[in-house]
Amino acid sequence: MEELKKIIIKHVNFIEYAKNKILFLLILIIILDYSILFSQIPCDTLWTKTIGGTSSESGSSIQQTSDGGYIISGSTYSYGAGNTDAWLIKTDDLGNVEWSQTYGDTGPDQANCVKQTIDGGYIVTGSKYILDQLDSDLWLIKTDEYGNIEWEQTYGGTDYDSGHSVIQDSDGDYLIAGRTIAETFLDKTLGWVLKTDSQGNEIWNNTYGTYMTSDVFLSISKTNDAGYILAGAKPYYTYSPSDAWLVKINEIGDQEWEEYFGDEGYDLFSSVIQTTDDGYIMSGSLDTAPFGDANYQAWLVKTDFYGNFEWDQTYGDSDEYNAGRSSMQTLDEGYFLAGWVKNPGSQRDVFLMKTDYDGNIQAVVDFGGNNNDAAYAAITSNDGSYIVTGYTNSYGAGSSDLWLLKIGSIFADFTANPTSGPGPLEVQFEDQSYGNISNWQWDFNNDSIIDSYEQNPLYIYDEFGVYTVSLTVSDGTIEDIKIKEDYITVIPTGVQNELIPFETELLKNYPNPFNPETKIVFNLPEEGNVKLEIYNIKGQKVKTLVNETLSAGEHSVIWNVRDSNGKRVSSGIYFYKLKAGRFKKVRKMILIK
Repeated sequence: MEELKKIIIKHVNFIEYAKNKILFLLILIIILDYSILFSQIPCDTLWTKTIGGTSSESGSSIQQTSDGGYIISGSTYSYGAGNTDAWLIKTDDLGNVEWSQTYGDTGPDQANCVKQTIDGGYIVTGSKYILDQLDSDLWLIKTDEYGNIEWEQTYGGTDYDSGHSVIQDSDGDYLIAGRTIAETFLDKTLGWVLKTDSQGNEIWNNTYGTYMTSDVFLSISKTNDAGYILAGAKPYYTYSPSDAWLVKINEIGDQEWEEYFGDEGYDLFSSVIQTTDDGYIMSGSLDTAPFGDANYQAWLVKTDFYGNFEWDQTYGDSDEYNAGRSSMQTLDEGYFLAGWVKNPGSQRDVFLMKTDYDGNIQAVVDFGGNNNDAAYAAITSNDGSYIVTGYTNSYGAGSSDLWLLKIGSIFADFTANPTSGPGPLEVQFEDQSYGNISNWQWDFNNDSIIDSYEQNPLYIYDEFGVYTVSLTVSDGTIEDIKIKEDYITVIPTGVQNELIPFETELLKNYPNPFNPETKIVFNLPEEGNVKLEIYNIKGQKVKTLVNETLSAGEHSVIWNVRDSNGKRVSSGIYFYKLKAGRFKKVRKMILIK
């Protein structure tokens, strides 16, 4: 661990000198991630596995193998030669471990990416600690089908170099993307692409970027024109915060074009793939604060073939550290984003977001335990479900374990209107589930008896009381259930006209996501002055919905997506803020196209 500290101190010093320390810290978290990062496991989880010992483990990448199982790369502190070692785990289709292998010496070694090779073995890239130089080199390991090393190579100079993503071409050659330290101009990092033959012998290597900025590639994918697409981070100009960086190169590594994306803060792409329409989909982190206040949102970005922006989506509160780590295209030609989201004042949780082809959000799920959990990589499996890996500090044997989950491709959800009132209370339920659903089962009073099989049923509550409601949905194969406890409140007729709450409460708007309007509900325990305002993602006030004295009880307001001038606002993320006496609370809502 002392050796690791020397590396960190060494590089932090020169990064501070170059006034670019926040970019380095963000990259360092992604590369080494010794920190503990991030609600119950979602009911649409088909299975979940924790893998590890008494110390710290995590998974960094995953791929479904030709036999239907999974290969996972990562790092382990519990096993191996000492400090952290590179780690490879092979499981069957149910996530049961078939074998695992560790690689490395007594220094901090890391496996960042693994892919199955043409011959049925595996290729792994990461970083290997060089003891006599106090630095790390880009590391490439070729194994057989059981993880036994066939050959390994290191590449780099006398400073910190690393590989973050690897692919194999149809001819058997390998392409590795990462970063290398330039030995001039304050030792700044450059984006680095290395091509080797099937035995790891170098064919060519190219650097990209400028010698006065800190640049890195975190992902590489093959394009259908025989070239490659690269994603990472690079400041647009010297000493500026980094922008998310997209670079297209040809088959011999010549740059064809580059594009920058982001706001005023430190922005980053962590993955990129080409989509069925020949464009690209990227995951990353968008820093919404200017010049490095580090307010990151998870980020999904879509471009055309030439890198021209088409649309994006963000997720997570703008004053927290959230991250999108892995994106992919789904079987229905929509898109899927996985990463972590920090709940205000609490731990970080895994989150999954599904959009349609045009980027409209269809489902968002975030989950975890009482401690920190995160998703680092996710794929779509052959049956259309999602396989996620990362780590969990909430479950398992150690301080953190590698976490492997299989998530169903349908999500149950619903709303009701009204949710309280005097009996008999007539309630209209609205299904808001995602997926190719063919069956709906409603239990309106938590008695384990199915009350309706309709998609959007109307139900009348005759007796007063508080009712828990559940909806179970199925596509014929996969089933998911959504339970809302104490969701419907029926007040005795003639006793009181409305339910007086015990405390001020700002409820979630519904529907959400929404278009063309949404309903915001809040409860007041006593009469008082209330202010309800809408803000955009930049923190600018869009409209004041309420600014008056209101009586105690439940109140609701409809926002018709127009600003204070009566102009319709654009789609995206908005926030609604309630202030009532000393009570202040902000919630997020999503306006879709």
